[in-house]
This record gives sequence, C-alpha cells and structure tokens, in this order.
Amino acid sequence: MPDIVIETMREKGFDLSMKKRKEITKEMLAGVDSVVAMVEVPMPEWLMESPKLTRWDVLDAKGKDLDFHRMVRDRIYQLVQNLISE
Repeated sequence: MPDIVIETMREKGFDLSMKKRKEITKEMLAGVDSVVAMVEVPMPEWLMESPKLTRWDVLDAKGKDLDFHRMVRDRIYQLVQNLISE
C-alpha cells in the first residue's frame, strides 16, 4: 500500500501499514451482503452481474497529493456512514 494512503488513514486512527489488497473471489462474495467498487477496473463478469455489487462515484487518488487523498478519504467515510445508516 502506498505510503501516502497509510499516512492519510493514520490521521484518522487506522493503521493500514500491514494490509494487503486481496482479489475478491466467488467464495468471498457468497459470504457477504454487499460489495462496493470505487474505481473503474476490470472485474469478473460474475461480480459485475451480482446484485450484491454497488458502485460508488469516488475519484482515483493514485498519483495525487496528500490533500487530494484526504478529500477522497473523507468522501469514502461519508459514503460508508450513509451505507451504515440505511
């Protein structure tokens, strides 16, 4: 995970320094209520067709500065809060 992401999340009390990205599998999908995609990346057809998939309109912060990362982090936080309140 990029240092800027780790720094941005640490500001909010989250330690992502040991976290690694995982590719979602059909088995993972079977065990969850929903999956949120935040960037436009190629996804397997079975995931794109799943009623569990929700897409959020979140800008990609890759290659951007710290302030941009903070803005994206705060947008995701708000979207998560909205999801929880539903």
